[in-house]
Amino acid sequence: MRRRRVAAASAMLAVVALVSSCSVPAEWAARLNADGSVDYLSCWDDLEEIEVDYAAPGETADTIEWRAHRSGMSDSGMLLTMPVDVAYYGQVPPDWTIDVPEHRPPSDWIRVSTSAGFAMRDDLREGEWIWFTNGYDWPWIPFGHRTCRGWELGPDAEPRRIP
Repeated sequence: MRRRRVAAASAMLAVVALVSSCSVPAEWAARLNADGSVDYLSCWDDLEEIEVDYAAPGETADTIEWRAHRSGMSDSGMLLTMPVDVAYYGQVPPDWTIDVPEHRPPSDWIRVSTSAGFAMRDDLREGEWIWFTNGYDWPWIPFGHRTCRGWELGPDAEPRRIP
């Protein structure tokens, strides 16, 4: 009986040690700009579509404030444009097609949805990149203080791919 309790306690300690040592990489990041707009980056793959939708309290219909997609196909069906990782609000790379030109976000927006994920305005801080895991509940990981694999913030606080 005592052996079972010791074995159970040891197993529980092993599980706690394993779980507490895990780190979950962020999937995307967002930065609130001074004008209320949001820039974002996708950690997992290049963006082939850029979309931003701000939701104000009581808003019943989605109004996309900005959307663009990669354009230009070669004869073999391959996209000719280079993908982007960081979507700066209102800026698109050359040869992208703008489906919805950027609109000023509602001043009272409370939630933003992007092609990479969604965030509440209260979770963002002006001028600072905040990292998200798309809603996974990992309470032992400090919110917003992690970068994603392959990315770092440079000296100018802008995200850069790690070579």
